[in-house]
Amino acid sequence: MRNYGRYGNFSYTALIFCSVAQIVMSILYALHSDGDASQVILGWVTMGWSLITLAWVTILLVFFNRPRSTSFLSQVMLHYMSLFFLSGTWAALAVLLYTNIGHTCSARRNNDTLGCGFLVTASVLATILCAQPLSFGSRTFVRGRRLGISNNIALLR
Repeated sequence: MRNYGRYGNFSYTALIFCSVAQIVMSILYALHSDGDASQVILGWVTMGWSLITLAWVTILLVFFNRPRSTSFLSQVMLHYMSLFFLSGTWAALAVLLYTNIGHTCSARRNNDTLGCGFLVTASVLATILCAQPLSFGSRTFVRGRRLGISNNIALLR
């Protein structure tokens, strides 16, 4: 039961790391998209959602280890609902990114290997940002159901 605290800290830290990497890849993808408006917009939208993810996951991490907190930010339900919501939105963004690979990486384009590489990397990061919160959110939900969803998440240890 003690491992949950370490697992939670690692999971939130991994989400923060992937969000920062996604910010960088999204900016690079938007800048190397050969002026295609839909790809530029997708790059900036992905970057914006990465910033929102980074800010929210940082807030969740701050309230993850506060056993005496009575704030709603430390409730089990808020944590797993946030993780499921992040997972769903990243799944949608991953699908949008993957559908652009065929257009960006086709042989008919003028060898835009940088744009293609940034897009593929951003797509893989979006998949990680979808799967990792889903896994951690599921584990939080299963453990939180036994404790009570309105209790403090720090009590899951």
